Amino acid sequence: MVVWLGRRQALRVSAALHLLAWAALVWVVMSVLRTGVPAGYGWPFFSTVAVTTAVGALLSLEQKWAEDVNLAFFKVNVVVGFGVLAAVLTARAWGGF
Repeated sequence: MVVWLGRRQALRVSAALHLLAWAALVWVVMSVLRTGVPAGYGWPFFSTVAVTTAVGALLSLEQKWAEDVNLAFFKVNVVVGFGVLAAVLTARAWGGF
């Protein structure tokens, strides 16, 4: 994408996609809040909310650290991936949302 769009535009596209990914996570959390958190699912749900907040912060930092590609796109993405995996596994273990 960098070759095709240039560095500056590629970072803008990357920022837009990161914002879209985080917005999708927030939308899921808000959907659960609208329908109500089922009894007994309090801590799994709120741990998922914490992970969603952390993912948003990490995606924001990733954009700021774009100069260091190894840090920004490989190491941070590993943490984001495991965070999302932990949220999904927690939700699935407690019956899913």
